Amino acid sequence: METLRSDILDQRIPIGEILLEKEVAARLSVSKTPVREALALLCQEGLVQLFPRRGYVVRGLSVQEVLDTFDLRVILEGAAAERAARHLTADELDLLAELCEHDCCRTSQLGDSAQREDMLHSLDFHLIIARGSRNQLLATDVERLLRASRRITAIGFTYGHHAGIVDALRARDPAASRRAMEDHILAGRRLALQTLARSDDEIAS
Repeated sequence: METLRSDILDQRIPIGEILLEKEVAARLSVSKTPVREALALLCQEGLVQLFPRRGYVVRGLSVQEVLDTFDLRVILEGAAAERAARHLTADELDLLAELCEHDCCRTSQLGDSAQREDMLHSLDFHLIIARGSRNQLLATDVERLLRASRRITAIGFTYGHHAGIVDALRARDPAASRRAMEDHILAGRRLALQTLARSDDEIAS
């Protein structure tokens, strides 16, 4: 099931794709029984929806899901950045600076392999800061949220903000670090909402 979930979260299987048990089983080289069980679990998680006589369809994202996800990121990652400003080591700050090289400009398109690579570097960046809070529960919550919301992160994936976050962290300024992280996440929320609106317009037309 993890392969199927990852393919949906990483947009290798796009929104609106119909998933038939027989075809999925053939693609994954497994029997239909584990596929049926996996699709039922993904339905419970809200990633797919069952339509009688059609099969399972990969669900789209709602505005409320986007708002809820980014609001929670602001709360958790803002707090993590504030604490990390006090605790990150020089080596950790240098590693964050190196990861900023992947954040300078957009060279990818939504859902392509280049964007997935950029998102992996971005995930590393955010997790270093979360772990730098030196609060294990907070870091675990941030990681769980980021890994579970990869589709939402993708449509709100922005470039050019990480350097400002690192500057605030290097200055050991907790308030500025929180503010820089929050601004970065809110920029992603704006882009995600714009992307959703464009998708709705395309469907309507």
